[in-house]
Amino acid sequence: MAHNGSAVLTCVDGEWIGHQPVCRQRLTSDRCPYPPEVGHARTFLDNGSYIYDPEMTFAHDTGVIYICDDGFHQQGSSRVTCVSGEWVGQGPKCLAEEGMYCALPPTLLHGDFSLLGGDVGLSSVAGQRYPTGVRAFYYCNNGFRLKEVNFSVLTCSEGTWKGNFTECGKEFIF
Repeated sequence: MAHNGSAVLTCVDGEWIGHQPVCRQRLTSDRCPYPPEVGHARTFLDNGSYIYDPEMTFAHDTGVIYICDDGFHQQGSSRVTCVSGEWVGQGPKCLAEEGMYCALPPTLLHGDFSLLGGDVGLSSVAGQRYPTGVRAFYYCNNGFRLKEVNFSVLTCSEGTWKGNFTECGKEFIF
């Protein structure tokens, strides 16, 4: 059977037919294809040259830097390196800036909240955006108390308020 470039062996009547593949060590002379795609980012060589041609190949030890587009922030390493024909590293994720901010936290009937963290003061302003890490501490108006929990705190985490949220109920007087 002639070798057709395939690395497939077939068992026929108890005998393996075909050519066994031969593995070779990757060499520093092996070139890398175009670097991995990163959404919402531009790719540059270490020297600052913009990479625009998807047909380009890259020599061993070539470094590529990803720069996130305006309105996006970087999460993870911005660099990948060509090592013996393969890219080492994945590049960053470029996340939309609005994903890092929360709108005003949920309101609490018969209660309110105070915001703490970052540059945020103790007041809340409708329409304001709050960065990741800001906390909303909830409290109830006089004559009410938090139901089922002793305290209620929400934390802004990449655009979403997360944590314990409850409601205020009438306080029973004995």
